[in-house]
Amino acid sequence: MQSRPRRQRPEGVREVWRYHHGHSRHYTQMFALCLSLATVDAFAEEIAPFRITGYDGFTAMRYVNESVVNVSGAGTARSRQGQTGWRSESMVTAHAYVYHPNFMTLDVGAGPILQSDAITLDNTSVTGRSALYNLSARASVLRDKPYRGSAFFEHLNPTVSLAPGQTMTQETQRYGFEVALLAPLSPLPLRASYVRNEARGRGSDRRVDD
Repeated sequence: MQSRPRRQRPEGVREVWRYHHGHSRHYTQMFALCLSLATVDAFAEEIAPFRITGYDGFTAMRYVNESVVNVSGAGTARSRQGQTGWRSESMVTAHAYVYHPNFMTLDVGAGPILQSDAITLDNTSVTGRSALYNLSARASVLRDKPYRGSAFFEHLNPTVSLAPGQTMTQETQRYGFEVALLAPLSPLPLRASYVRNEARGRGSDRRVDD
């Protein structure tokens, strides 16, 4: 059996095909090189010993005027109890990271609290002023890894309404840590944490220490 002769391209077509094929491979290599360099540059730009990435915060003001009148069963004896006061608080939180955002992130916030209260019981009035503060801090390590952890501390001073005409300012502290082991290192998500809460409060007729 005679083999069919291979069909030869015309000389001009062969040269054009070689020209386009060579340049196409050249462009592909150049594109891959540029993409890898851009990825390395983007990663290198995020590396820093310490870098602040942003801020946020809030400011709030509140005025309270509450009173209650107690009447005895006979309807003759009456007592009046009330509380008036104002409270102003601000807090600014900074967000940062150490070395790289995927290594360690930090969130730290703090701010002052100014408040004034006046407690009235019948014809007796007691006033008081105080300067407090809020503080919050959290550090997270390896947040995008299957093994990660975080630690936090909070010192806050919320107000609690006990009854009409009675509010109490609490001083709370909360701190602890959390570690996690996730897939693919563990077939089941494993988390362990330790949290401790402490609360102290003082109102017109009540004290709390927990």
